[in-house]
Amino acid sequence: MTKGGLTINHMTYTQKEKELLTSIERYKKHQSALNSSKNKPNMILRIELELYIENIATYLRIDYKKERHPTHTVYHFCIEERELQVKVLYRYGTFYTRHQAIIPD
Repeated sequence: MTKGGLTINHMTYTQKEKELLTSIERYKKHQSALNSSKNKPNMILRIELELYIENIATYLRIDYKKERHPTHTVYHFCIEERELQVKVLYRYGTFYTRHQAIIPD
């Protein structure tokens, strides 16, 4: 199922996972509204989004590892003894396009 750009596999998320994923969605909506109010294109820069994700993880006290690639970044969050992967995709390596949340088997 997809909800506002977030791909949700049929998993039950912990409270912290929900907080993290909801925060990312909230940030996207806020940036979209801000850009719209300033008559700017609806674009989120890679550096801004990654900084936000890392700050929110620190705020929620979630440990993570980051794998940065030219067109995407994968975050491995360790939450309550399981891993949540968030893969963020970018157009031209700079502009956010979408993200996926995955809990590996």
